[in-house]
Amino acid sequence: MSKSDKLANKLIEFVDLVSDPNRNESFYQSVSDSGYSVTPTQVHIIGIISKYGDEANNSFIAAQLGLTRPAVTAAIRRLSEMNLINQVPSKTDKRKKHFEITEDAQKLATFRSNMNDKVKETYSVEVEKLGKKERKGVIKLLDGLTQAYKNGSPL
Repeated sequence: MSKSDKLANKLIEFVDLVSDPNRNESFYQSVSDSGYSVTPTQVHIIGIISKYGDEANNSFIAAQLGLTRPAVTAAIRRLSEMNLINQVPSKTDKRKKHFEITEDAQKLATFRSNMNDKVKETYSVEVEKLGKKERKGVIKLLDGLTQAYKNGSPL
């Protein structure tokens, strides 16, 4: 097995591990405990709206998540029905609409942000173990994989 194959297999193993719902049970349970039946994608959408404010329109959210606009529209509709987000006119251009989160959704946004901080902390500990050249190589690899995924390659 080549070094490239070995690395590819390690990446697949990592992706499988982090996408396993059983391993992320505490995350899904915490979201469920919030009293809302929201999907991970909907939690991500709330996080994007919370972070980007006026920029958070349907197209922007779709681009951020790598989803189609109809998929985002369906998720947005459901979030709106649960009174977690509101559609409002842009402050700069009244013809354009963007989304704002409600007070209830702010709890989910804070939860998501805290989870992201914990993940970043875990990654930072591991990244610190790498040398400068290794870090540059990992960044180059992840940039390439991110672009390939955005271009439609399977993860």
